[in-house]
Amino acid sequence: MALGAARARAQSTVAARPALTVLLVIDQMRPDYFQRFDAQLSGGLGRLARGGVFFVNGRQDHAITQTAPGHATLLSGRPPAATGIMTNEAGVGDERAPLIGAPGEPGASPRRFQGTTLYDWMLAADSGARVLSVSAKDRAAIPPVGRAVAPVFWYAGGQFTTSTYYGDTLPGWVRAWNDRRGAARLAGRCWTLLRPASDYPERDSLP
Repeated sequence: MALGAARARAQSTVAARPALTVLLVIDQMRPDYFQRFDAQLSGGLGRLARGGVFFVNGRQDHAITQTAPGHATLLSGRPPAATGIMTNEAGVGDERAPLIGAPGEPGASPRRFQGTTLYDWMLAADSGARVLSVSAKDRAAIPPVGRAVAPVFWYAGGQFTTSTYYGDTLPGWVRAWNDRRGAARLAGRCWTLLRPASDYPERDSLP
């Protein structure tokens, strides 16, 4: 009976593995904002805040809080001294890995990164595991995936691109996204509040 119950618990644990794991990093968004602005969190961010795993006492255990070392730590669990990514300047810049379709932009790769990340561990457990990393900056998109050759994209030269470390061409869906020229279409337009101004108890200090 005990063995059967243990086996049932083990099977339910395996069945409970998530089909999708999402890491969303928002620069300068303090943890207390989730409590202060809870009523205003809607859509995807609200769903993540209320339905995801939320560590209320999460802390960074290293002093260097720049983008590259911070992102290298997030999914490796190791401080900058152990990942080899200790500053933005000594981060992902790599002239041996030029960008695709973005001449004049600096090359980038994870060659300085040392060790493994969550994606490596997931891949070892399940050969069908897949990953996608996208950010506005190379030093934010590259480090969370470590040295894996995977779909990693960032914004440079007016479009989303990647470097030759990851491949020779952009996937069709990335090219289609770039062809929409979404960012360029926003030039000259005004940003307006999502909700009525009265819904915001703390007014912005800048127009």
